Amino acid sequence: MRKLFLALLAMLFVCTSTSAQRTILHCGKLLDVVNSKVLNNYSVIIEGNKILDVKEGFATATGSDKVIDLKNKTVMPGLIDMHVHLEGDCQPKHHQHDDGERTDAAGELHDA
Repeated sequence: MRKLFLALLAMLFVCTSTSAQRTILHCGKLLDVVNSKVLNNYSVIIEGNKILDVKEGFATATGSDKVIDLKNKTVMPGLIDMHVHLEGDCQPKHHQHDDGERTDAAGELHDA
């Protein structure tokens, strides 16, 4: 699990890079969440912070391309939390306790 986390962290770092250098991820397994498939031996080609292409096989690097070897790893797209409760953000300096009491950031009690 730690290796997967490190691989995803490396991918995030590469994707947020501001340089225009191409980065090629050699993926042993690549999760295709659109088609519900696991693809074997694919390359993800990234330039700056954009994915340019996803190709079958391991793409050959040229010039200043950077290659990240993930041939023994499973690569998946970034996931985000789509379940969010925003009502707590309306008054971030206040917190309502289960008993109905409200406190501010300093812990001072306020009328509910």
